[in-house]
Amino acid sequence: MLYLSRLKLNTRNQETRRDMTQPYELHRTLENAFHNPSHSDERVLFRLDYQPREKGWQVLIQSRYAPNWSFFQQEDRRGYLQAEPQVIAFEPRFFKDKTYHFRLLANPTFKTTNDKGHKVRFSLPTREKQFDWLSCKMTAAGVSLLDVGVVQEGMRRSRKEDEGQQTHFAVLFEGLLQVADPDKLRLAVESGIGSAKGFGFGLLSLAPPRG
Repeated sequence: MLYLSRLKLNTRNQETRRDMTQPYELHRTLENAFHNPSHSDERVLFRLDYQPREKGWQVLIQSRYAPNWSFFQQEDRRGYLQAEPQVIAFEPRFFKDKTYHFRLLANPTFKTTNDKGHKVRFSLPTREKQFDWLSCKMTAAGVSLLDVGVVQEGMRRSRKEDEGQQTHFAVLFEGLLQVADPDKLRLAVESGIGSAKGFGFGLLSLAPPRG
């Protein structure tokens, strides 16, 4: 069982605007809903999305355990949201050869070793390399890509405690996929895709094809 939360953001609120421009601060705010010490295996994935029809911003949050969003009712948090949080529980079940529309905000990177012998991570700069990265990840996730749009959203900067400034290149992938291995896809949905998940990357959203 997984839980999907939808938070509609109030962009007139100063704290909300800060979190929208500082992904790790947004992550820290969302973590307030998951403070049960018995849930040590919790994996929270989230994505900041603009909704053209509603002309507003939302955060989608996927978790293994039911969240408690009541902290937004506290005096210092009021005004952060535009509406009450929406939460649904769902069982990620997939079937071979089924097709789904997908959306994934990712941080496509590669690792190399510098002259000091340390592993370092670099962003992939071109759409071709970004597509190749996605294709590799999706094959490992048990799906084949039928149609893909690649939108480079640019650098996202945030500050993490004890690590200073963090910079990630955001790429939005959206399109159509077909299931080859349902079990692998379920694990990929639960775990997320790629790196920098604490900064709002890796949430794989699936829905039946439009039309």
